[in-house]
Amino acid sequence: WQRAQANLEKIDIPLDSILHTIEIMAAGNSDIDEVWQGNEGFAIKNIYLDNGAIMAAPQRPVVNFIGDSITAGCWVVGNHPAADYRPETNYAGICADLLNVDSVRIAYSAGGVLRPATGGVPTADVFLGKIDNQTLWTPNHPDLNVINLGVNDRRFPLTQFIAAFDLFIQQVKLTFPHAPLAIMIPFSQTFASAIRTIATKHNCSIIETKTWHHSFTDGLHPDQAGAITEGKMLA
Repeated sequence: WQRAQANLEKIDIPLDSILHTIEIMAAGNSDIDEVWQGNEGFAIKNIYLDNGAIMAAPQRPVVNFIGDSITAGCWVVGNHPAADYRPETNYAGICADLLNVDSVRIAYSAGGVLRPATGGVPTADVFLGKIDNQTLWTPNHPDLNVINLGVNDRRFPLTQFIAAFDLFIQQVKLTFPHAPLAIMIPFSQTFASAIRTIATKHNCSIIETKTWHHSFTDGLHPDQAGAITEGKMLA
């Protein structure tokens, strides 16, 4: 992976004459960006080639990673907003590269099934189906969905979490009816018992994480060493 400053407006990628597959990932939104109602975000305006032609990339399996800041890749290499985010090398990015799959992130910082996310983003049941306040997201056709949610709901009563998480699992299964669903126990083990019970109720795979030898930037978000370990274990 190579990092570039998107605010420079033009990014040059030198290539030789061999066929290349280019994957582009945005990594720069911070918690203060009003991504839901403020028309803020990242967009590719155009792609120019000096020589050659653009072709569709070979189809790879698709995994939807549904989660919060940990899944989005926040705080992986430090405490500086945006600059220290690494969606390409957080646990989901490492896993996707090891399995040679395309990773789709449906993930917003601080979000949960009960707690709204930052940047004006609502709870997971709403952000699952919309890109922003005005734009519906047409669901893709993933080969697998992986959910890693719950840690941001830790201040809510257990009974509320159980009801909301149960409904969200039903919503994900209805949104992606042909894809299997795997539910991760949060790295912090928040609501672990309840999540296991709900996953079993809905015949979902359970991914246990307690023994993954985590290391963290701030006690909650995995650092780069932790993310590599977690990504390998998840793969």
